Amino acid sequence: MFALRIVAPALLAGALAGCAGPPTTPLTESSTSDIRLGWTKVTNGPTMDLPTGEVVQGRVPTSSDGPVLVNFWGSWCGPCKKEMPLLERLADETGVQVIGVSRDRFEKYAKEFLGMTGATFPNVLDSDGSYMAQYSDTVPLQALPSSVLLVNGTVVAAHIGPFEQWSDLTTDRPE
Repeated sequence: MFALRIVAPALLAGALAGCAGPPTTPLTESSTSDIRLGWTKVTNGPTMDLPTGEVVQGRVPTSSDGPVLVNFWGSWCGPCKKEMPLLERLADETGVQVIGVSRDRFEKYAKEFLGMTGATFPNVLDSDGSYMAQYSDTVPLQALPSSVLLVNGTVVAAHIGPFEQWSDLTTDRPE
């Protein structure tokens, strides 16, 4: 079984404030009080489908066999831009499939962002937030960047906030 070493980097909540678009649902004290930056293990997580939105780049896998990191981002988000090289490295150097999900309204901005960051892993457009909304029990809709780790289609962990260093993405694999 794929195990994830959960690393809790020191993240500032203010870093997310610049990336959050307008909330799609009203925030209440109860909806924000449980938000925790960094990795959170998800027990008995739901089985989820891979994104099938408008493809911005690459070819989205049709199977979620093995580990898949789904990363939610926006072109206006500075921390999203900063973490892209780490996600590209993860996609290139490990057995983890990385799929980006842009929350941009227009494909043009998502493509420009991907070209600027050099990211080559598959990306889809989720301008209305409908795909990200499927993860709302795990990842708040207004929290960008955020990522969800699926293993064989099941949500096993979520990461709210940016990956700031390679160790934030470190994985342990059975021998």
